[in-house]
Amino acid sequence: MSRLTLAGRSPSARRCPVVLAVAAGLEAVALIVTPGAPPIYDGIGFPDEPYRFVAPPANYRDTQPATTATRQLSLADGHSGGAATVSSAETGPQISLYLPAGSVRATSPDAHEATVSAAPLSPVDRSVPGHPWGNVYRLSITADVG
Repeated sequence: MSRLTLAGRSPSARRCPVVLAVAAGLEAVALIVTPGAPPIYDGIGFPDEPYRFVAPPANYRDTQPATTATRQLSLADGHSGGAATVSSAETGPQISLYLPAGSVRATSPDAHEATVSAAPLSPVDRSVPGHPWGNVYRLSITADVG
C-alpha cells in the first residue's frame, strides 16, 4: 500500500506537474533557439549542388555536365554476390541504383565481372509542351563473358 500525504497524493505524484512544466520549458527554448529542422537526406552543411541538365531549360544557370554512374560488380557462378549501390558523382546524386544481392545475372556462369552503368541522355521527344525537369538515363549491364 502506498503512503499518502495530507494532500492526498504521493510525493512522486506531486513532482509530475513540475517535471512536465520543466520539459515544456526546455522544448520551448529548443524551438526558439533552433532555426528550423535540418534536412533529412542531406544533413547539416551538405547542400545539393544545382541540377545538371543534359539539355537545360531556357535561361537555366550554367552547370557542369551530368555524370554517368558506373560500377564494377564481381560475379560468382554468373550471379552478383552482395548488394551494391551505383550512384552518379554529383553532390546529391542525380541517379542512384540499389541492386540487391543476386539481382545481376549473366547469361554465362563463367562470367566473373559485370559493369553497371547509367548514362544521362538528352530527352528525345521535344513535341511535349514545356520542358522535362530532369534527365533521361540509359541503364546498361554488361558481363565480361556472355
